[in-house]
Amino acid sequence: MQGLRDLPARVAGVELQILQLRDEMRLEISATREGLRSGDHEARRLARILYEDVLARIAVLGEGRG
Repeated sequence: MQGLRDLPARVAGVELQILQLRDEMRLEISATREGLRSGDHEARRLARILYEDVLARIAVLGEGRG
């Protein structure tokens, strides 16, 4: 019978752990999303630099033919 008497306290402890886990997961997911956004921004910036470099090289090649 002691197990049944301890049950409410154990359930409350599990409930607290679940709430803490939920908060931690929410923070980690938000941080992950932010990291992906900043990574996307950096990838776009680098792609733009490469694109402009390719255009400049094509222009130089075109000048050599003309």
